Amino acid sequence: MKVNKVNAALNEYHQMHPGEVSEEIISAFLNDKSIIIKDKGDY
Repeated sequence: MKVNKVNAALNEYHQMHPGEVSEEIISAFLNDKSIIIKDKGDY
């Protein structure tokens, strides 16, 4: 269940921010942490 949730969230993030998926982003999704994008607020 968590794999599907993380996969869907990463896919959505990639669609909104192509080329910006990094180890830090993946780690944040896996640990249910907010992602702060400079000058763009929370995701």
